[in-house]
Amino acid sequence: MPRRRPTSPGRPRAATSALLSRVSWVSLVSLVACAGETPSQEPVAAPTIPVVDSPRVATPPLEPARAPAGPGDPSVAVVFDGDTREWPEGVLATYDRAYLYLRFAPSGAPWTLQAGPVTTVISLDVDASAETGRARDGGELGPLGVDLEIQLSPGDTGVAPGRGVQVTSFDASGRAHASSHAEVGFSFAPTYASATYEARVRRAPSGALPRGIAGPVRALVETRGRAAAARSLREEVRLDVGGLAGAPLAGGIPAAPPSGLRVMSYNVLRTSPRATPRPFARVIRALRPDVLLVQEWDGFDARALHRWASEQLGAPWGAGDWYTHSAPQDGVALISAHPIERALAIDLPRGAGGGRPRFAGAIIRTPLGRGLFASVHLKCCGTLGSPEDEQRVAEATAIYARAQALQREHGLDFVVIGGDLNLVGSRAPLDALTGRERAAASADAPLRVTTPYVLGDGGCHTWRGDAESPFSPGRLDYVVATASALAEARAFTLDSGRLSPEALTRYGLEATDTDASDHLPLVVELTRRASP
Repeated sequence: MPRRRPTSPGRPRAATSALLSRVSWVSLVSLVACAGETPSQEPVAAPTIPVVDSPRVATPPLEPARAPAGPGDPSVAVVFDGDTREWPEGVLATYDRAYLYLRFAPSGAPWTLQAGPVTTVISLDVDASAETGRARDGGELGPLGVDLEIQLSPGDTGVAPGRGVQVTSFDASGRAHASSHAEVGFSFAPTYASATYEARVRRAPSGALPRGIAGPVRALVETRGRAAAARSLREEVRLDVGGLAGAPLAGGIPAAPPSGLRVMSYNVLRTSPRATPRPFARVIRALRPDVLLVQEWDGFDARALHRWASEQLGAPWGAGDWYTHSAPQDGVALISAHPIERALAIDLPRGAGGGRPRFAGAIIRTPLGRGLFASVHLKCCGTLGSPEDEQRVAEATAIYARAQALQREHGLDFVVIGGDLNLVGSRAPLDALTGRERAAASADAPLRVTTPYVLGDGGCHTWRGDAESPFSPGRLDYVVATASALAEARAFTLDSGRLSPEALTRYGLEATDTDASDHLPLVVELTRRASP
């Protein structure tokens, strides 16, 4: 996660009923509901997701959202991951039993929604009544009674936008009440600047929306601010929303494939396992990774890390010893149930901002072959084109180049890199880390991005974004692997609060265990790619 992510950028401002001065893009949606890697030290010894080989592998453990069926427009499953390719042309809203989903596309150059030059506003009239909520002109939608307003990079017209998300609900008389993204289950994807976005809001009743989103809904998505260009997109969609129900809890954790390798990436929030080891130990034991890549585990060298693993986890899944490697000054480390052949200390070049890439790498002998495994933590914070974003690109470029050189030098079968990439500016750091920016236009990137979904939720977020944070949940953590050698069998993220009571008991977990960090543990199952 970002180490210095501000805790209160852009204090909530009073709601305003002023009309927007300039509009960059506007999506109008009307929904009619039914009902609802030079060695430095010796390593210390020590619901079912289908198996598919595709960049978009996992099927969310929720009943898929269904886009509206119309003439020549069959229903389609919507996957909430920031990739809108599966949305039918012209469809701007859909739903499942737990969430309302919106799709929107800013015009002109993309920007980062939570730290952008303009304010993005989502207004929801959840009862299609102009007589309740904050009255405003909805343009083609007619008069609106706005019950919920979500501002990204919040600010009033003519004021420089802030950062994060501001949520305001309006009671029947139009009086404003401060809420939060957590209360209404709001999130969007991707976290970096994009040409298109997906957003969702939980349909279940909350303090902000006492009756939930079960009846006729009208939605308006627009921009405001001095930097907004006078250009708009207007579309209206009618949709029958199905019955309102909460998202079902996950009944279990997928078992590791017998011929695969389970890799887990986990940002543990400022060395929290030192003070509160139990929830982290329970989570790691429940997920049983072969290789664990950790970030923000500061000050623990390989021996200290080995001691922690031995004391808190016991023998690795019943036999053998743990193998560990750490870059304690950078807070990145590896814990492996398989032998570390060589621990790697790499002096990577400093980026434009003077920072050194946080990298811990090791050659590990696994059932799938000899591989380079690396835990990384890219520069935090910033926005699109900021010094921090440029630093992330420089770090990712250096890490990718060194990883490829090490693979050639040591004759390794594959490379796996995972960690907190802090993608809150551009997507360029991810493309640099996978080698996509060096690949020919017609070629795939050498390293493939894996795609996890939260068990029992269907979202792709890895950073929780709790109610105290002004930033909503999003995907900051990634695992990438050699595309020509490894296939992704499945990938998922664990939120213990989304497991059923029976599953918690079965895996020895408590519902609040993953709350010990602001990041969720990300698990990727890798198998050997079949020869063509």
